[in-house]
Amino acid sequence: RRKWKELFLYSRDHMKKARFILDQGIPKDAIMCSFWAGSGAFIIACLKRFGIKNLGFTRLHGFDLYLYGNNEGHIPWRKFVFKKLNYLLPISLHGKHYLDNFYNYRFSDKTIPLHIGVKINKNKLINQTNDKNHIVSCGWVGNHKNIKGIFTALMNQYNWKWSHIGDGDHFEELKNFVNHKSNLEVDLIGKLSQQQIESYYSFSPITCFLSLSPNEGLPVSMMEAMSFGIPVVSTDVGGCAEIVTPETGVLLPKNYTNDDVVAAVKQCAEKFASAEARNRIQQFIRSNFDAGKNYQQFVDFLEQENKKHLTD
Repeated sequence: RRKWKELFLYSRDHMKKARFILDQGIPKDAIMCSFWAGSGAFIIACLKRFGIKNLGFTRLHGFDLYLYGNNEGHIPWRKFVFKKLNYLLPISLHGKHYLDNFYNYRFSDKTIPLHIGVKINKNKLINQTNDKNHIVSCGWVGNHKNIKGIFTALMNQYNWKWSHIGDGDHFEELKNFVNHKSNLEVDLIGKLSQQQIESYYSFSPITCFLSLSPNEGLPVSMMEAMSFGIPVVSTDVGGCAEIVTPETGVLLPKNYTNDDVVAAVKQCAEKFASAEARNRIQQFIRSNFDAGKNYQQFVDFLEQENKKHLTD
């Protein structure tokens, strides 16, 4: 009953917003877009339902794409939104395959994967030192990223260090969780600016970037680390396999064991210690996830499709 009430209020509120936008008027050549397939996408679908003819699309990442995980098997008004929008643009090939299979290819013609990316600089490569394995993670400390699982997997490793960048609603809880005796050296850095993160990656010897999240799209945090030549250990979820390959890191099964995690870190320490190996990681990001290239392709796609849409 509570969820139905929330859904009713959500729908009523967003239909009011759509009606307000409709009353203000939308230029004929405007493109309606939503970065997430959530509230914005629903409002665009309502505008299309009200008769607006403008090109409308949404991007899809992780939490707004996959029904499992935090969505508990359901996202409201999904078919209504997908039917009304002109294009669905997931950021990974895995997202495209997931939508095609889940909806029996009903929306396949309008579902086009377009990668995002990170800003590419001449990032400094730091080689891994031999005296200590240094593992880094980066992300919001909430219920869904399994940050505690990193500590649990590594806590018995002597002469290892784990650093976490990022805070969140459960940051204090994480501090309390790791505040007991273990062999692992822990550094909960907290929130850093983008410039501070780049500086940290530039001057810190890092064995690997580690993610044990049970649900992901295609994480920008991994791309950022890899742009500095840092290998990634990640669970094989969402589109992670498109970025974590044998040349860039190690994929773990979704149902990994702590021994799997330790073995993967050791593998990175051996396989990706040289400047040549880390340069290959950096070049992979330059070739596939350069924001300058990928977003220009995205803009070109929109301009081309909007031009066709206006002439129909």
